[in-house]
Amino acid sequence: MKTVHVIGVGLGYSDLTQKHHEIIARADVLAGGKRHLAWFREHPARKRVITAPIEAVIADIQTWMTDQEVVVLASGDPLFYGIGETLADRLGPERVRIHPNVSVMAEAFARIGRTWKDAAVVSLHGRQQNTEKLLSAIDRGVPVFVFTDPANTPETIARIVLDRHPSGIRICVAERLGEPEERIRWLEREGDAAGCMEPNAVILLPEAGRENGTVPPGNPDETFVHDKGMITKQDVRAVSLSRLGLTAGSVLWDLGAGSGSVGIEAAALLTNGQVAAVEKHPERVAAIRENIRRFGADNVTVHHLHLPEGMDTLPDPDRIFAGGGGKDLPDILGKAARRLKPGGRIVVNAVVMETLAAARAALEQSGLSCEVLNVQVSKGKPMPAGIRFCAENPVFVLHAKKPAECRDADRSGERGENPPVRFVGAGPGDPALITVKGQKALREADLVVYAGSLVPEAVLAWANPAAECKSSAGLHLEAITDLMAAAFHEGKRVVRLHSGDPSLYGAIAEQMNRLEEKKVSFSVIPGVTSAFAAAGALLLEYTVPEKTQTLILTRAAGRTPVPESEDLKSLAAHGAAMAIYLSAGLADQVEKDLCHGYGPNAPVAVVHRASRPDQLIFRTTAGNLAKTLSENDIRSTALIIAGPALTENRGLENASKLYDRSFSHGCRKADQ
Repeated sequence: MKTVHVIGVGLGYSDLTQKHHEIIARADVLAGGKRHLAWFREHPARKRVITAPIEAVIADIQTWMTDQEVVVLASGDPLFYGIGETLADRLGPERVRIHPNVSVMAEAFARIGRTWKDAAVVSLHGRQQNTEKLLSAIDRGVPVFVFTDPANTPETIARIVLDRHPSGIRICVAERLGEPEERIRWLEREGDAAGCMEPNAVILLPEAGRENGTVPPGNPDETFVHDKGMITKQDVRAVSLSRLGLTAGSVLWDLGAGSGSVGIEAAALLTNGQVAAVEKHPERVAAIRENIRRFGADNVTVHHLHLPEGMDTLPDPDRIFAGGGGKDLPDILGKAARRLKPGGRIVVNAVVMETLAAARAALEQSGLSCEVLNVQVSKGKPMPAGIRFCAENPVFVLHAKKPAECRDADRSGERGENPPVRFVGAGPGDPALITVKGQKALREADLVVYAGSLVPEAVLAWANPAAECKSSAGLHLEAITDLMAAAFHEGKRVVRLHSGDPSLYGAIAEQMNRLEEKKVSFSVIPGVTSAFAAAGALLLEYTVPEKTQTLILTRAAGRTPVPESEDLKSLAAHGAAMAIYLSAGLADQVEKDLCHGYGPNAPVAVVHRASRPDQLIFRTTAGNLAKTLSENDIRSTALIIAGPALTENRGLENASKLYDRSFSHGCRKADQ
């Protein structure tokens, strides 16, 4: 498969460079407009005129590119409202090489000696007339460049502009740029645009005093279609938009968009940016689409989603606005914060304290710094003797910022030291059971070395998307510690991710010893071990008053021996609660030892893959343990539980003194 070369021809033949000519000379196929192909009549290549429908052109290119050199000639710059984007999307960006050139927009502004860095672009070429879109761009107070066509002519545009803005906007028509008959004209009235030569384009310039100005955000609520008042009110909207700090080219998520008012007003400020308006209610989705049409906000896309499901389909955001509440808000904000780009901002509107508290906690746990405003608006109402002010409901505006480097606030860097390697407990498998501190370490890591045979990939969703994640399943001790040490000495932040809690069967002591030899500092962030996930699954309390106050965490002797004084038979003789790790493959021996200590009829539980979506629970007896494991093909990733709490009534014959009404302690006096 050959690479397709797409060459921007600028405004004409003279804009082609020597490099362009060299590529064209090698072409087996030349595709382009009739005017472009006419420049190369003597070229031996097959010629393909680009005409509608474009699908037929692309199909031909796909056929030819298998074994021939295809060169596409495109007007102006191929990626600026040109064919380049379409070809890259359809053929694959790796199969297309774009060769840029000067665009008609750049040439037009150059002809009048004006900057176009802040200009808005409206393309009416090949599109139905969109008056709202054009007027919305004009109302932003920046230069506007308009791509025209035979249906959307300079005369049509002049009629629209002069009807809305009889003064204050200067209209320039650029005709046949780059050709001998090129002409630049300034229009004073609608009739001046008659008889323009094609092709042409229009520049709309705000007169002195309006440049780089914007219409203040906060359009009246009644200009939007909305469902029973489900709209961010005008004044609060203006404050929220100011706190978002929108910048050109940014991506904004408008979550729980309602009427879409925030996203639509933001779209006018996001030059070449993008707004994803997300709403779960169908009737509000319809209202957003109508408001997009009214305001000509074609850089707003509507996503009918029930968050947090579907969030992964949205583009990575620079800014996020959330205008609703609900029980899922903390989860939504936590996931959104992980997707937010470094240095990004989140603004949340809340009308009740509970929503504010939940949102703030979720964002701070995600490492964002928060500020809160209380916006209280009072509107004047006329009275016979003057004006009375009526207060509207107050709204809390929560403004959160994500650190630009997504680093934690430890001071090792300030002392000129490299950040320590962090041993982190991933928990038993459920990604929600990793600690907040563990999540934070993963978000900040440059390298994550994880126990690939034990840590589910779902836990890695907490990791920084830019981090390197490497499984240690196929590595020996020296390879693991060499990998971590090399990254540490490069100044990278390293997480060594273990299942459960790293202090229990995690083999971290030997890793620590090797790291000390390599002059590497380290720290440990504990995790939830599977014994406690299993207890949660079994609705179990290990310690039973007056039966056992001891929990033994152990394993059976296999390829890794255990001390003679800690063999399973000896430990089972205590009759205490026991959680047996790493022993499902030694079922016959475990059964024998448990029968010796607890008796063959003693209840035993097996929890396979505790806390994970495919978790399984088996309740059996000590004498039937091996059969239960064999029949269910359980050989690993299982915990065997024994002890008094597994009997009927959870082994409870005597309640604890903690809540006994006749028992006094430091916090409560006994009832008399």
